[in-house]
Amino acid sequence: MIRLLFLAFIAVVMPITAQAQPRPDANAVLARDAENLAVMWQGRFDTANQVNFQERFNLPEEGWVARHHKVFARVDLPAFSPTVTYVEQYAGSPPDSLVRQRLYVHHVDAGVLKTDIYAFRGDDAEKVVGAHEDLSKLAGLTPSKMSKLPDGCAIFWQARGDMFLGTQTPDECLYTPEGFGMEVRLRDTITLTAESMTTQTEILDAKGETLMANDLGVSEVARKARLFTCMMLARNPDNEKGFERYAGIKTHDQGGEYEVQTAHNPPKELHVRLLNIVPPAGTSRNTFIMTLTEKNDLFPLARAFVAPDAERVAISIAGIEANCTADTGEAARF
Repeated sequence: MIRLLFLAFIAVVMPITAQAQPRPDANAVLARDAENLAVMWQGRFDTANQVNFQERFNLPEEGWVARHHKVFARVDLPAFSPTVTYVEQYAGSPPDSLVRQRLYVHHVDAGVLKTDIYAFRGDDAEKVVGAHEDLSKLAGLTPSKMSKLPDGCAIFWQARGDMFLGTQTPDECLYTPEGFGMEVRLRDTITLTAESMTTQTEILDAKGETLMANDLGVSEVARKARLFTCMMLARNPDNEKGFERYAGIKTHDQGGEYEVQTAHNPPKELHVRLLNIVPPAGTSRNTFIMTLTEKNDLFPLARAFVAPDAERVAISIAGIEANCTADTGEAARF
């Protein structure tokens, strides 16, 4: 009898105790999400993988995406918010033309996680190029010194498991981009994971007519890049060692490229490209490829194939060695 009474008491108390547990503060959860978002965004993203396959699989050109390389760096700018990301975007093939510089200011507003966007323009933009490697270039920045995109251009985020979904309020991002010459509407949807950033973008005129969009509705997929430090050895009979060594070359595994001009007579221009390939589903396995080509030649001198997570990839052929090591763990050594 006593045992039955005790069990009944437990059955009554336990639900009350469970209900009495304090619920997590919603704003604290969103502030934690802002930190996680900034961490997930840190690094470089490149569309080289998608560009590679759209050409190989004969996708109609109206569905092609452009080559973009995007740099995101967490920066300390408390005048804006505790959580701020500096952004540079490059375009071209290779993507060496700087087309956009932004500050993404993440904060909690009215119970939602929101990113306000500040643009660098003109001389201010030139002064801060490369700020992801030299944060002192951003010293002293305040919101009053920058051009903030209209509130309708802010990105609203939802954390969904191990990814983030960001959207703009439809038809409310109305502004005149620098150099565009007219007022436009921007619609962006972003899906961010630890491996990639998928973006669907539309640009419309003030009346809602489409000015720029992917005609087949293809989203841009930029994969996160790993940084590598590379070297090359090239035969040089004029050197007492018999070769020249070129070291400390920085690149990445999402279409990263570098060139070396040797001391041969005439000199050789050797081109190296790294691409960690993630093919469309069902086509083939993921493969990390290094390609060595003499510049302007149609066919490569050699290719090396390694596992996608390999931290070193190298090629050695007669008179030439190319070697790249991931910038993780110990510094790359050769």
